Amino acid sequence: MKISSCVFAFFLFSSAFLHAQTIGENFDFLNAEGEFLEIDLKITELSIEGLKKTKDSYIRPQFQKYVGKTIEEVSLHEIETTLQAEGIFDKIDVQLSKIDDQNARLSINVTEKITFIPLPFAAYSSSGFMGGLMVMDTNAFGVKDTVVLGAIGSPTSITGIAIFSKPPKNDGSLGYSISGSFSKNSQEILNLEEETALEYKNISGSASFSVSRKLSSWQTVRAGFSFAGNHADEDEKYPTSLLESAFLGTFSLNYNASNVNWNGWFLSTAAFAASAEATTRFHTENDDVPFWGKALKASASIQKPFLLERFRLTARVAGAYSKDRPISMWDGGSSVGVTILPGKFKTQRIAGAQAGGEFAIFKFGFGLFSVYADYQVSISDDFSIKNDAENAVVCHGPDFGARLYLSKIAFPALAFGMSRNIPKEYWQFSFSAGISF
Repeated sequence: MKISSCVFAFFLFSSAFLHAQTIGENFDFLNAEGEFLEIDLKITELSIEGLKKTKDSYIRPQFQKYVGKTIEEVSLHEIETTLQAEGIFDKIDVQLSKIDDQNARLSINVTEKITFIPLPFAAYSSSGFMGGLMVMDTNAFGVKDTVVLGAIGSPTSITGIAIFSKPPKNDGSLGYSISGSFSKNSQEILNLEEETALEYKNISGSASFSVSRKLSSWQTVRAGFSFAGNHADEDEKYPTSLLESAFLGTFSLNYNASNVNWNGWFLSTAAFAASAEATTRFHTENDDVPFWGKALKASASIQKPFLLERFRLTARVAGAYSKDRPISMWDGGSSVGVTILPGKFKTQRIAGAQAGGEFAIFKFGFGLFSVYADYQVSISDDFSIKNDAENAVVCHGPDFGARLYLSKIAFPALAFGMSRNIPKEYWQFSFSAGISF
């Protein structure tokens, strides 16, 4: 699958900077308190207040670089965007104040979100009902480590997961992630006509480890390995050569780049991601399948305010390709960001694109309510066990819905969406509470 180099154009738009006011001959900056500051004042103090759970040693190094600079070299907007991107602060206030005729103080005052919470959730969609309980902490130990323990259930499956993740830092310190899962389910896979193409029972468990490093403030690379045990019982109606019981090892390499911008309503992002995976079978009961499987994925997206601060344009293009991998590792519409396909659809080759907008209707003290609409296009092979699918199928249609973002809690709250697959003439819908899927 070819990904055009033009996706890197998403990073060519510039960040917004603080507008300086020129008043008189010597006073060029007016702070929020109405105090005039000379632009050649040097920042000699950094004050950070409001931290309760978050450690000062985690936040301070990110902004210590401004000490020794003049106020002309400092963008308060850039600092606020950085803090918003952390995802753990509700209210943020960044100010410059004069200490004396030569020195200034950079003051940061924050209110923290609730980041540790037992979070029940439920979701209902065209694919069925699911629900569960997650105990999550996205700011564990006050240094933004992530801890997740939880269980997810539906009428046909149950899954348990455990995750610990430490993010990499801008100073070159490595991050890492450890996770494990166990699931037992009765799988049903649909084709593009929403017809049952495969049914089987599956028991699996997995463990994974990855290491990540920041190449810059906006680029991250990650390498990982996962081990999985899988046992699948074929349904007599749907014999297949790829539903083997096996022990699998997967090596992965990921690259992510993103640029964020906060405008008081949305934290908008321009991003590019690419990954490559190789899966080997340590043990298998089926000698007819290849020893190695492989997968490639890439995506580029942009969210950018347009005309109004409360309205942003959104666009995304993505693709996924796999070969000789177990069906459980194949991709669906969610892998490429489209909702017009059946939720239980899987294939080895798929690409998707969407373009639209999101409008913030209300901003409350506890959160923000928005509506969105976009148009989606997908091109994929239909589901086929024998890899004998005919020419790729193109689907397209509108997608729209509403979201509620909570400001006090560092998790999504409510989401509702509907989409129409025009060529196949069916609707897809979803509703979730607690976590948005």
